[in-house]
Amino acid sequence: MKTARYHPFLLLVLVFLLFFATAALPPHVFAQDNACLTGLSNEDCALLAAMEPNMGFPQTFNLNYDISLKASGYPRIGNIDATIKGVGIASTANISQLTVPAFVQNFQFATSAQVTISGTPTLNYSGQIDLRLVNGVLYIQGEKINKNDGWLKVMLTNLTGNSAQGTDLSPLMNYFTPSNIRAICQCTTVDVSHGKSEVAPKIDGKAVKKISAVFDFGTAYDQLRTSAEKQQFLSQLMAEFVGSAGSVNLQDPLQLAAAEKSMRGTTLEYSWFITPDDHMYHGFAVKISVYIDPLLKSLAGSSSTQAPGMLNGQATLILSKIGRKIDIPPP
Repeated sequence: MKTARYHPFLLLVLVFLLFFATAALPPHVFAQDNACLTGLSNEDCALLAAMEPNMGFPQTFNLNYDISLKASGYPRIGNIDATIKGVGIASTANISQLTVPAFVQNFQFATSAQVTISGTPTLNYSGQIDLRLVNGVLYIQGEKINKNDGWLKVMLTNLTGNSAQGTDLSPLMNYFTPSNIRAICQCTTVDVSHGKSEVAPKIDGKAVKKISAVFDFGTAYDQLRTSAEKQQFLSQLMAEFVGSAGSVNLQDPLQLAAAEKSMRGTTLEYSWFITPDDHMYHGFAVKISVYIDPLLKSLAGSSSTQAPGMLNGQATLILSKIGRKIDIPPP
């Protein structure tokens, strides 16, 4: 067994695992908010409400995931085009606290993935990768990593032992429940989100519904009646875009136009996969598009202001065979 050096590629692996932690692990606390997403039928609202307590049920499962990301105009990360598709098995049964160290130590995970990354010299890759995470140790091998010549070993517990990473992640997890999904953007009295329902492919032979919360900032902005309301709405969004609302002068016509263009070019959609017969949670999907006008980039201090910052990403994670017995030993 070889110990892997901390190559930039391993940082991508950590990001992937933490993404799973923050978006796929079930929340332990459920806030109560009976308001359903606008546009959904009473039947779909009832299905979401019945599914939410079950988000904490899946502890052992198969998973199938598909992740893609394209980014350009961001000097710190370059122009990235990445896809990760794979299947695996996982167990969260031993996770009693939602902190990064607890997740790394107790999450059991084995997967094979096809990974393609281009656009940045330190992360160019194309090929299969096999991963196992057992008792805080990440095992990794791949043709392009080590010619499949034995498993490389990374002690993730050495990277996650400080107190700052022991922060409780439960509040973050709760954003992804139907009750709290609106908390992602509490930037105006107008409802920024609306619901969408569609039939999804069957899981374990059962019918599935995909119910989504769609965030449409442009439509919400157009519903605001006064200039003061619109500027307050834009100001809060621009604080996320450039790091400080005060950096953008919305009284300046050019900066106002740049802020409006960026706001209309940014969308978010979050979905839950549910089997209606047993109200079981079977995973999620997320889509995000971000546009940052070159003028806003310059206000944020970017050294590259000729092109806009653009990011388009989507991820789908499907849970199946929930409750099956899983044993993931070290390789």
